[in-house]
Amino acid sequence: MDDSIRLEVFRTFIDIIAPHFPTETDELKSYLFGSGNPVPQAVIPQDNWNSEKLNTLIRKIDNAIDQHNYNYSMTLSYTCLEGLYKAYVHKHLPKSSQLSELIPLSKAVRDDITAKLNAIGPFPQNMVTSISTLTSAIGNSRNGFSDSHFDNDSNKWLASYSRDLVNSIGRLILHFL
Repeated sequence: MDDSIRLEVFRTFIDIIAPHFPTETDELKSYLFGSGNPVPQAVIPQDNWNSEKLNTLIRKIDNAIDQHNYNYSMTLSYTCLEGLYKAYVHKHLPKSSQLSELIPLSKAVRDDITAKLNAIGPFPQNMVTSISTLTSAIGNSRNGFSDSHFDNDSNKWLASYSRDLVNSIGRLILHFL
């Protein structure tokens, strides 16, 4: 098996045995993933038309982080958000379909979701603001404002943080798709 499939199998096995053998599982995680821990698997409802693509990209991000390939995880995060934003714009904002850059796409999606939630009533603004925050962090990391642009590893915390927020924002956007 290639590394990404092998790590996915290991992660699934660990998830199954962890509740029954916690000590042994910790030892196995240490052996398989070095000093780090595997990223928890994300499960996304299958009733959304593009949820499987999000599942696949989240697994690839997990595998990249497990392999300490943080630059690749940031590229996958960028790709994932770009696809989600374009799908959202295509469905809800066809007049904005000319947008192609990640940050303007994120602002259009954020503003539309904010308008829809405002129509319903009060909601936590920070939840929707995180769309722009994460997009800027990923865009800046990928486009030259971090070590990853200069062929060094971007920070593990940024990769893990981005993965978790990509998953959360992906679920939020899928709710509207």
